[in-house]
Amino acid sequence: PVRRVDVLIGVSYDADLDATRKILTEVAQNIPKQIEDRPPGIVLAGLGGSSVDWSVRVWCKPADFFAVRESILVESKKALDNNDIGIPYPQMDVHIVSQPGTNA
Repeated sequence: PVRRVDVLIGVSYDADLDATRKILTEVAQNIPKQIEDRPPGIVLAGLGGSSVDWSVRVWCKPADFFAVRESILVESKKALDNNDIGIPYPQMDVHIVSQPGTNA
């Protein structure tokens, strides 16, 4: 009769942990169509290669799963942007080393 929506949100390593948790908690508490008697959860899920990963967990009816998931994503992005907390993306640095006697 109920389903938990888990959304992974990665933030910059520069982001304050307590501030990020507070922002994501406020977002989760205000998601429409969630089941009121099952409080949302915000869990530090991991330290990734380019981000600190948080799991935002909200309970809903199965029919509302995708609407709730999208709301979590949209509202989390807006709230993090409004608080100057960056959401990193994978990047690759390429270093070119020239060899003596070559044109490279």
